[in-house]
Amino acid sequence: MKSTNKKSAKAPATKGPRTTTSRSTKPAKTKTAEEQPTALAAVPAVDATEDEDGDVEAMDRELLEFVRAIDEYKRLNRRQFPSWGEVLRVVRTLGYKRSA
Repeated sequence: MKSTNKKSAKAPATKGPRTTTSRSTKPAKTKTAEEQPTALAAVPAVDATEDEDGDVEAMDRELLEFVRAIDEYKRLNRRQFPSWGEVLRVVRTLGYKRSA
């Protein structure tokens, strides 16, 4: 009986160090918050302590109502992270409408 000795096919050995082309070794500069454009750039910032009328209590009540409505929606629908469409649905349920 003949014995066959088959060698496994191997990739040819490379000689010398492997060379790679690399780009600049300088770290990429990150932009500060002021330099980065955002979609909300045209929206004025809201002071956390006052609403447009200066009524802090009314703003707190509305905010608390919204947060509670979102929490209730998440609990009832077993959703840890509701989509923006679901958030809009909750906002509309609270009675908010777009003004023309």
